[in-house]
This record gives sequence, structure tokens and C-alpha cells, in this order.
Amino acid sequence: MILNIILFSGFLLGQFPAELIPDEMTELVSFSAGSDTEFLLTITASANTNWAVADSESATLVVIIDGEFTDYNQDIVLYAGMDEHLYHTSLGPISAGEHSIQFLFDYEKSSLGAELVLIESIELTDMGTIDMDEDVFRYSPILYGRDILSWNESTHTDIPLIMWHDINMEGSNKRITYSLILSNEDSRVGVGLADLMYSYGRTTDIEWMYEVLLSPSGDILNEIFQGASHVTTNFEGNKIGLHPILKNATLNCNFTDIGTSDYKFFLSPVLTANDDYTREILMDENPWTYRIMAEELINEDRYEEPADPESVTISDVRNYIYIEYGGSTSGQNITLEIVADFIGSCGTYVHHHNYPEFGYGYAGGTHRTSIELPEGFVPSQLHELGFISDGNDGYTLTISSISRLFYLDEDYMPTDLNIDFMPFNISSADPEKWLEMTENTENLDCLGAVNGQALCDDCGVCDGDNGDMDDCNVCFGNNQYMDCNGTCFGEASEDACGICDDNPTNDNSTCSGCTDINADNFDENAVFDDTSCEYSDNI
Repeated sequence: MILNIILFSGFLLGQFPAELIPDEMTELVSFSAGSDTEFLLTITASANTNWAVADSESATLVVIIDGEFTDYNQDIVLYAGMDEHLYHTSLGPISAGEHSIQFLFDYEKSSLGAELVLIESIELTDMGTIDMDEDVFRYSPILYGRDILSWNESTHTDIPLIMWHDINMEGSNKRITYSLILSNEDSRVGVGLADLMYSYGRTTDIEWMYEVLLSPSGDILNEIFQGASHVTTNFEGNKIGLHPILKNATLNCNFTDIGTSDYKFFLSPVLTANDDYTREILMDENPWTYRIMAEELINEDRYEEPADPESVTISDVRNYIYIEYGGSTSGQNITLEIVADFIGSCGTYVHHHNYPEFGYGYAGGTHRTSIELPEGFVPSQLHELGFISDGNDGYTLTISSISRLFYLDEDYMPTDLNIDFMPFNISSADPEKWLEMTENTENLDCLGAVNGQALCDDCGVCDGDNGDMDDCNVCFGNNQYMDCNGTCFGEASEDACGICDDNPTNDNSTCSGCTDINADNFDENAVFDDTSCEYSDNI
């Protein structure tokens, strides 16, 4: 299984479903705790909202325990719109005895278009009934929403979607790390978003948040968080029980242990990830995250129109295929390009968009990327996935796994693509490997003719004759890489005097002189004045 299976028990509470209009509150729901403990809350809810539509993105529920309105428990921003969505949260410490819980549809803290909330059901779960280390629940962080762009930006941007934990033993000590997936990262626009798709195959933001190191007796030995500019920082802030309080403090979703805001989030940390995959596997296992990711891009008008897979600007995230691969290398200066093509076409599409600022280097390990394809592409017409390498003489690159290969369907659901895969090596002697995704059963040529003879030339032109290749062997280059001496990729240039060479120290020396027509030594051929003008005494 991709995720560790967490088995737990809970109990459903009555009085639901319940419809709420703005500023309406549910009736009290009573529950009891047999001892001092912590509870998780799962609420299934929907609203007449749409994360993609400005001013109608979300509705906010305020969770109230034991009638405490001032120091209320938390906010739940309903970002999933009309879908019945499960929102997994923590309630924090609950003392032994009888308690109550209520939900307020807080219109002031909602988008303007929010008019109706439907709470389908709620479930409360005592952490003692969950088959998992209880310390994971005791130390999970509370997060206040960011308020840099506006006091209520949590209603429409960079919302925390998923929290998860990792446990690592350091000798007999236990380190628990908490991380978040957020819907976006407002510091990323333009090429920054394309870089996320190239580097990670997503535009959500994934950040580690807080770590605590515990001794075998449960003493806190160290606690840190990810501060601004990704600086690891000692935690010195306030807590509720053992729960540290942090705040989203930067446009790239780093944190501070100082201050609060009008939105308090307390997500459940129950999920954990499998180390055999990248962190994005948590999105695959919670596929609704891709829809929220896409809707935020739509709301912020980030898509290129019309879509152009050759440009570095992102388009609809359904125009991509997503690849997770793993491997190893031997040698130096190794680069890797991942390319897709189609049956009956010469078009090839590369994950880096031929954008030089994206580093193509590969040093091994597990990575995820995406390849933008033409809008409305037909998955069944995808033909091959190519791995093209380069490096120093004698290098070897091994691709040992393709653990994920999928596209997003119309509803943003990840849909797997089949591929004929066996581990392979590429090297300086054999730098390319092409894997078949769909067999060309009709033997279509690049003109789409069955059993046709048309071939793609070196410039990707069907049935061409390399006529689009210039004298420097650059396709469609128009000799722009040829210098004035006719040398491909040479450094010679023509100066203002018409002299072509690669010596900048003599520029303009042959066409300089006195340019003043009143001077005795006026030079009508001079272009640049060299301050040599001489004048007669009678002038």
C-alpha cells in the first residue's frame, strides 16, 4: 500500500445532516471522554461555493467546544465547494467528563458568495482507539493562517490541505516531523509555477513545518520549525497543551512562532508517507488535491491562453502527463531530458520546455516531473516516453523504476498510463532510451497514413529533407548562431567601423578622428571623435 493503513474507531453523532445559512449555528452535540485524552474530528460537509470563482471560493465553519466562543477551537475553511468532502482535524486536549461541540457558519470569515453550508455528518475519534503512536497526536502543531495580502486570504489562497507526520528514531530518541500540503504558493508566478511543474509535477506547496525530538521518557530534547527563507529555527512560541502554535508568515508558506490571525487551523496528522515515493504520493492518494490546485490557478488567472506546450508558461494542469522515476548515475556532468511523442506525429514534448534556466542535471534518486502536451491531447495516442542523457565520457545513467505515470482526467482524477518498462541503462555510448506507452498497431506514419512511408526528418518535419536546418545544424535557426566570419557559435562581431573580429580592444579605432567641421584636421570619414581636433589661431 502507498500509505500506511491507520485503523481507528469512532462514533457518529446525531442531529445531522444539518443545513446552515450565514451566521447560523448547529445545536449542541454532547460527547464524553473516559479520561484525559485527545480527539480527532472528521466532518463531512459541502457549501454552495467554488474555489475557482472569485468572491465565492469558500465558507468557514467555526468549531466551538463547551460553549467557548472567545478562545474557540479552530476554523474549518470549506474549500471543496459542493462536493461532500471529508475535513480531517484535531480537537486537541479533552479532559475526562462530559463535553459539547457546535459549528458556526461564520459569514464574516467566508467568501461573499457563500450562502449555504451542509454538514452531512461528523465523527469524533479518541486517539486511544487509533493504532498509532499517540505522541503523533499530542505534539501536532496548530497553524494560524497567513494575513499578508489581506486579513481573510485563507478564504481563497494558499490553504492548508493535508498534514502528515514522519517518525525517525535517533538512537533511543524519537523525532516526529510534521509537514503540510498547501493549495498554492503565492510567491510563485509565471516561470516560478512552470518550475514547480518541471521540478515536482505540481503547483501546490509542500513544506515541513515542525519537528520535535523526544527522549525515551517523553522529555522534549529539541523542537524546531521552518522559519522564513527556509531557515531551521528553534521553537520558542506558545502552546496549547503540548501543541506548538505557528503562523503562516511568508508568501512561500514558511512559518513563525510569533503572532496569530483570524484563522486557526488544527489539521489531523494521521497520514504518513511511504519513503519509496516522493512526497507528492500523498496527493495521488488524496486526488481531490489536484482539483483544488487547479481551481486556485484558475481563480488567479495563471493559465496561458491559448495553451502552447512549447512555451514555459503553464496551461491547464490536465494538459500534462506526470512521471515519477528513480535511478542512479556514475560519472560527471550528467543531464537527463524526458520526452513524450504521439502516434502519427513528429511532435515531441520535453519536460523542461527547452528553458535554459531549468537545470537538466540528474544525480540519481527518486524524482517527479511533468510534460506539457497539446491541449485536448488523446491519451490513447501517446506513443513513447523517451529518456535522453548527456555527460562526460564514460558516464552511465540507470533508470530503475517508473513508479507513477498518469494524466488528470476531466475531473482532475489521476488516471494511470501503461508503459512497457524494464530497468535500463543509458550512457555516453548509447544515450537514449524510448519506452512504448501505446503500440502503433496500424503502423501509422507521421502523415497518419496506414503503412505509410513518410518519416520525420531531423527537425521533426514529416517527410521533410532537413531543409529547415541551417548551416550550423540548428533547426529553424536561420544561421543566427553564425558569427560575422561565418563561424558557427563563433565569438567574432562587427564593430561600428565594419571590422569583424573577436578583439574588442580595437573597436572603432579605424574610423575615429576629428569630427568637428570647423577644425583644421576635420576628417569627413570619421565616425567617432577622438578629441584630436586642431584649430588655427585666427578662428
